[in-house]
Amino acid sequence: MLKNNFLFITSLILLLAILSIPSGINVLSLNGLPWTHKKEIFFLVIAIPSLLIIDRNFLINKLIIYLLAIIFFLKFTLFLLSPTSGLSLKIYESSTTFSMKANQWEKNY
Repeated sequence: MLKNNFLFITSLILLLAILSIPSGINVLSLNGLPWTHKKEIFFLVIAIPSLLIIDRNFLINKLIIYLLAIIFFLKFTLFLLSPTSGLSLKIYESSTTFSMKANQWEKNY
């Protein structure tokens, strides 16, 4: 019983950490706090409470805990290593702006 409670609390903490750690990439729908995307709100309001009500033992499964730990590690790695400024691509608004540069590409790496 005590082991099951420990596994349940561990998996719940991992799940909430995955949802709350910002990944640094705003395009991802699960990009952490603040929760503004529809998918994040769906997970927090409908999916997680439904999972807890229907089958609490689902989160005690060791395979699920390992998957949550891997996802947490990947998300934490994105949080630490992804650039906050994006990929630094230059985008021209119109073809005239590009032609004013005399059709020369600038290296941005």
